[in-house]
Amino acid sequence: MAKLTKKTRDAKPLKDFAGGGPKGKRGFYMGDASHARAAISGATRSYDAGNISKSKEESVKAEARKKLGIKPKESRSDRDARLDKWAKSKR
Repeated sequence: MAKLTKKTRDAKPLKDFAGGGPKGKRGFYMGDASHARAAISGATRSYDAGNISKSKEESVKAEARKKLGIKPKESRSDRDARLDKWAKSKR
């Protein structure tokens, strides 16, 4: 992965970033697949270090997964409801 300098980072459109702060600050760059994967691990490291909140970590990961074409994780309650519906149909 190429190094992203301040000049090239500033030239990138805001839509290629996730997790930025207020006033249009840029967070994690996700212009291509390798940077989107790096944003997922970077968000985890930033949360573990105490630099971002859990909700910010999850939103960065969700946006990166969407960019990569990965379906969002199914919540436990959604999974339970789906399995209950399936079980009832088998009776």
